[in-house]
Amino acid sequence: MRTVIRCQRGFTLTEVVVVVLVAGILSAFAISRFTGRATFAEYAAQDQLISVLRYAQQVAMINGPDVNGTQPVVRFVVDGERIRVTIDGVAQPLPGNTTTQRELHDVSVNNVTLTYTPLGNTQAETITITGAEQTLSVCVESTGYAREC
Repeated sequence: MRTVIRCQRGFTLTEVVVVVLVAGILSAFAISRFTGRATFAEYAAQDQLISVLRYAQQVAMINGPDVNGTQPVVRFVVDGERIRVTIDGVAQPLPGNTTTQRELHDVSVNNVTLTYTPLGNTQAETITITGAEQTLSVCVESTGYAREC
């Protein structure tokens, strides 16, 4: 007697329906997450501003007074679509690249100049980022802390 072993190939209709249903649910969440955000330029600009603001604060705290007690002037500058950090008026290379300024694309930002003290303090300020889809803000507290607001 010979025993015949049947190989089962393919998927059952139930398995296919379950997979399609799960894929549909996942895509519905993904689509709803990204609609209303036709552009990420505003979020990218907000993240860049916060990053460079925190860098400027660190530069001010690291570059303390020299042997004569002279404190360098550390400034964070946004003019037009460019972000810069300067020490005594000389633009500094920004973290992550060798350039001395960062360009903001597809957004407009109000012009701001913040001067940091050796303790990292500055004047409180709100920086507004306006893009095609929405307006975001970055709040800088008098302690120098920068955050989304």
